[in-house]
Amino acid sequence: MSQLETSLNYRLFSSIIIGISLLIYAVYCMLKGGTHVRGKGWVSKYSHPISYRINQVLWFFLGLSMIFSNFIFALK
Repeated sequence: MSQLETSLNYRLFSSIIIGISLLIYAVYCMLKGGTHVRGKGWVSKYSHPISYRINQVLWFFLGLSMIFSNFIFALK
């Protein structure tokens, strides 16, 4: 295996692991009913609904894009 193939495999697996971790954190926040806000710590979705929704969308979007971007760009 060449160094380029090793580098591409490392990038593929690390991106998938990070994407899955982001999705797991989003599900954890959804199940616990809150999110972490800088400067305030853990807050509930009822006391800070906008921050909660923004974080949920952000974590799901980043997680899914990190997982699926590998398959989209690998097809080229």
